[in-house]
Amino acid sequence: FFAMTILTAEEVFAILQDDPAAGSGGRVKEALGALVGLVKEERASRDARELDASAFVSVSRRCRTVDVRSPGEFRKGHIPGAVNVPLFDDDERAVVGTKYKRSGREAAMCEGMKFVAEKGLSDFAERVLRGDNDVCIYCWRGGLRSGAVAWLCRRLRPDARTSCLVGGYRSFRRWARAVWSSPSGLLTTDDDDKEDPSSGGSKKNNNFFPIDECVDDASLAKKQLNNALPKEERQPPGGGVGVAVEDSAVEDSSVANNTLVVVAGRTGVGKTKVLLALKTMGEQVVDLEGFANHRGSAFGYVAPQPTNEDFENRLALYWRDLDPRKRIFVEDEEGHVGKCLVPKGLYEKMRRAKVVVRLAASIDLRVTLLVDDYVDEDDDALVDRLVDTTTRLGKRIGTDNAAKAVRLLRNDDGCGKKEKNKRDFHAFAKLMLTLYYDKLYDKHVANRITSESCTVLDLDVRTHTELPSTRQKQQQQQQQETLDATAT
Repeated sequence: FFAMTILTAEEVFAILQDDPAAGSGGRVKEALGALVGLVKEERASRDARELDASAFVSVSRRCRTVDVRSPGEFRKGHIPGAVNVPLFDDDERAVVGTKYKRSGREAAMCEGMKFVAEKGLSDFAERVLRGDNDVCIYCWRGGLRSGAVAWLCRRLRPDARTSCLVGGYRSFRRWARAVWSSPSGLLTTDDDDKEDPSSGGSKKNNNFFPIDECVDDASLAKKQLNNALPKEERQPPGGGVGVAVEDSAVEDSSVANNTLVVVAGRTGVGKTKVLLALKTMGEQVVDLEGFANHRGSAFGYVAPQPTNEDFENRLALYWRDLDPRKRIFVEDEEGHVGKCLVPKGLYEKMRRAKVVVRLAASIDLRVTLLVDDYVDEDDDALVDRLVDTTTRLGKRIGTDNAAKAVRLLRNDDGCGKKEKNKRDFHAFAKLMLTLYYDKLYDKHVANRITSESCTVLDLDVRTHTELPSTRQKQQQQQQQETLDATAT
């Protein structure tokens, strides 16, 4: 789109730095044309590091990671650990976008360059580097924004080592979703990792897509899945459980379902306490409520929650580091934790888990645990939230019951007298368990345990002894075999 111009890197930098107001009619246009060519040349050089999403995630953990998108894009979701050094603020991005729609790419780039130059190119590069010589940089699509910033950093500091994310944040999101649904062996191959220098980094790499977007037909998916298994586990051509046509066969390969243990139980039995205790014992635990910053119920508010993208991103990076050969404990959830949705791939694995540990406790003990965990009698803001939530639940528990529960929180005797130190949180908790939570849990369990191959361990949280099983003798024997195998 720009006429090719022969300018040195020094000349391009000088023009962009010293003449920001020249506009499309000045030398900025000429310098931008040269900049496009210089960025492409650097991408094709051996010095440039352009990494796919998986490699970028690994490298970014060891160095400064910079997101050069606008603050609004960053707030919606970003790679965990990244800092935001925006090339454009939200208003500037809107101006550039409008210019692009009305006048085309050339005019938009010139407009954007004015905003960047006014900030000071040297100052901007220093904010990106911040004293580090090894920096990972990404934008939305891995195009000119991140490439130009990397080029600028290397011009100002020749010994700087910059790494760009091919495909940008968009490719990272595809990778994060693929963590739950694709075997790692199908996500990265030696051939896929090779970038075509002539494409300027625009080659569409299969590493960035979930397996259902990479494979065109079921037979090829079966073959690739089988080849990804160890030799002793591969099935002969034409059959075998390991190459089932169902999508679940592909999804199960990343982390086998028999390593996933779901910790279930009614509200208040202390599931989170058990998970945290398991973690201190060295077990692998996925604390969904911790990632979501929410206790997973209508009354589970802790603090403002992350965006759904950030929730998924952090979970994906955590899941990636787990050892699939060892047990992974996760709390049973109904597909969401507050406003954060459990990733579909993880939720399906939870529903197909081979072992469910179901905790049980008396209602009085559950009430005590809930009050101890949730209640601060001097926290008026907490009481206001409980009242608001209870009122909104009126349609489910009945308006009269909701009003009764609110009176327990407000200690309203109907005569207008309210005493903070006489709020009856225990009675409130017991009422909500009876009217709302236990009914909700029973409905969830009816839909939750559907597989005959699933072993349910019923445990008393007070004594940690196994309760009498409600399953048939054959299933009890299967449960004991599972325990013996785990002990072994």
